[in-house]
Amino acid sequence: MDKLGKKVIDNLKFQVKNIHVRFEESNQAHSYSFGVSLKSLTFGTTDKNWQPIFVERDKVKEEEPVYKSMHI
Repeated sequence: MDKLGKKVIDNLKFQVKNIHVRFEESNQAHSYSFGVSLKSLTFGTTDKNWQPIFVERDKVKEEEPVYKSMHI
């Protein structure tokens, strides 16, 4: 992967608000469904102390992990 692609993936951040996910299943014997509503879902890059950051791969070692967090 090229440097720009790595930078985009390393620093990917998104937030979705007011989500409703519904699952439905039916067969000959039973039908059921359930759903989950979330006020917000946020995903982003953090440092090892879970503080949001922007990662610059040329300033850190390639082997160093990139931390991600997800808040529901």
